[in-house]
Amino acid sequence: MTRWSKSVKFLCLLLCGGFTFFTTTARAKPTLSFQLPPALTSLPQFTGFTRFVERRIQNDNSKTYSGIRMKNDSLMMIYHHDLTIAVVELGPEKTLLNCELIEINNDEEGVKMLKELSNINR
Repeated sequence: MTRWSKSVKFLCLLLCGGFTFFTTTARAKPTLSFQLPPALTSLPQFTGFTRFVERRIQNDNSKTYSGIRMKNDSLMMIYHHDLTIAVVELGPEKTLLNCELIEINNDEEGVKMLKELSNINR
């Protein structure tokens, strides 16, 4: 069993790295056309399910406040800046118990969301 010198190991490493570098090129993924077999094309489409999923995605544009609290006697504070609303739950000595961030799309949506959240910290 012979030991290879450090220079021979380094030379092999350089040759392998150079071979890898010069033989690979950046290419886009090929576009493959896909068609179902004729036996499966006659099956009915599930339009009801796809419509339900599309409608649900359209209605769930923004996240709302979950209403989950860590403690019932905690202090709830609402902060807003630009297009973000934070609903923060504070414990004794203002320790952070929970924080939910709500992203809004425009100022009108923000005003509506703040009105809905205004009863939380009363």
